[in-house]
Amino acid sequence: RASPSRLPPRSSAVALSAAAFISSCNKSDHQPQPPAPKFQVVAPVANQVYNQGDTIFMHAIVTADLTLHGYHIWLTNPSTGDSLFHVHEHAHATMLEAKHHWVDTFSSSADLLFTISTAINHDGDVAVKEVPIKVLP
Repeated sequence: RASPSRLPPRSSAVALSAAAFISSCNKSDHQPQPPAPKFQVVAPVANQVYNQGDTIFMHAIVTADLTLHGYHIWLTNPSTGDSLFHVHEHAHATMLEAKHHWVDTFSSSADLLFTISTAINHDGDVAVKEVPIKVLP
């Protein structure tokens, strides 16, 4: 379930990206916590299995009652901390749509994590949705 929270950094690179993302907008007075954004992850599907050479399509839609402040997408290997894919889109809208892809180059099995996050204000509050997937050689 997606809910507003402070995003715990997965690595220093993720933390730095998130900090740059949030500080790139003009700071405004603290506003009341908005309702949680709604995430629709079209792809990947939770626990989907991919083979080496498969294209992993990443398609997500985030909607909210108030203006969102862009998104980050990561494809990571939680067991190693490696970031395999990262993209950031800085946009202001009540609906954000992300469409990206990555080709599986793994020569061994691994559990990966697709993560999308969006800033819900300029105070560092973000909403996050995670989807686990698996890659095989």
